Amino acid sequence: GCRAMKPEMLLPLLLLLVLPAPPVAWAKRGFCPQLEPGLMTTCDVRCNSDSDCQGDEKCCHWGCTPILTVSWCPFPPVAKPGVCPRRRVQQTFAPCRNSCRDDSDCPGRTKCCFTGCGLGCLPPNRDVFPQKHLPSALISSY
Repeated sequence: GCRAMKPEMLLPLLLLLVLPAPPVAWAKRGFCPQLEPGLMTTCDVRCNSDSDCQGDEKCCHWGCTPILTVSWCPFPPVAKPGVCPRRRVQQTFAPCRNSCRDDSDCPGRTKCCFTGCGLGCLPPNRDVFPQKHLPSALISSY
């Protein structure tokens, strides 16, 4: 027949209901900009995860010593002016590699664009601001 559940078996279940759940840290869309080597010399921790940052801001971590990291909430990267040149998709047997994630990874006026096989830094076609909230590499890639 049916056996009764022992009281000591209920304790773990009751603890799950009573104990508060730990706060959930979530990652927001987008990438942190890469900093040039040697630019950061002080260590400052202002956030632990993206959930500590307001709006679209991300919590970015850069190492400045083997132990400490720089953590802060920068504004989302702004797309540089101009439109990426159109590139045909290249048929390759090797996997395509990305040398950038967004315009902030590219020097000067160059933008992070589709190169035909992955993303890379290319000069823009013309000075037109791309649509907001879309990575510049996706606006006129094809």
